[in-house]
Amino acid sequence: MKEFKYNVMFLLKKRELYFSIVFVFLTNLIHVLLCIDNSFRFNTIIESSFSAEYQFILYNNNVQLSPLIIIVFPILFALAFADSTWIENKNKVSNILNMRLNPRKNFFVRFLISIFMTFIICFLSFLFNYILLNLIYGSGNSKSFFQDLPFDLIANKGWFLDDLRITNPVLFTIVINLTVSLTLGLFSGFAYVCSSFVKHRVIIYFIPLIFVVSFEMISNFIGLKEISFIKMLQPFSKYGLNHYFIGICFLLLLSLIMLIINCHKKDYLI
Repeated sequence: MKEFKYNVMFLLKKRELYFSIVFVFLTNLIHVLLCIDNSFRFNTIIESSFSAEYQFILYNNNVQLSPLIIIVFPILFALAFADSTWIENKNKVSNILNMRLNPRKNFFVRFLISIFMTFIICFLSFLFNYILLNLIYGSGNSKSFFQDLPFDLIANKGWFLDDLRITNPVLFTIVINLTVSLTLGLFSGFAYVCSSFVKHRVIIYFIPLIFVVSFEMISNFIGLKEISFIKMLQPFSKYGLNHYFIGICFLLLLSLIMLIINCHKKDYLI
């Protein structure tokens, strides 16, 4: 598919893509160093520290970088993926591209690439964080891999996938990695399909943040505070799997509606 090939080559030329990858991986590395520093400060390195699953960047309640994941990561991925069509319109090359590429297919391919690439970058970077922590702190429901005594083995059904945390902490870590990465991927795709309605380039990068803030305000106002994208990006929170699926389905449905509107509002996206 020539639309796919063109967009891959277009992305490989964007410095924002490489910057976002470096920033995300560096954030995960810094988190590991902060965990080690935290252990040394409390003299708990190895012998009595929590295992990797509880030190994991998406679940660590002591060393938290959640503001970066909730606010900065979506902005970075919007920088990398969401402004492609805006840039082409600004440079007045859309008409030329539309003679070479199917504009609807091109728009759809960019939407999918935005989701997939963001998902892969996030998943691999979080996995990188977990592997490093696993090498240092070990794995399982114990304070360290030198101990057999479990801790905190009382499941709280109000917390996200807490039963799975008890029965299989490794699988639990992989699953919350998948859920957060998918959420960030959909944010990236949503930012892209909304970008054609935005005149000012800077606003494009804040579309995910505007959406999250607006959604949180509305859901709290109508009494649906359990459905929260902020909680979905912080698995160490009280919400259920059903709430996660409702949120994801809503975001995906909204993105598809915007995608359909974009594909039918004009014969050519110019």
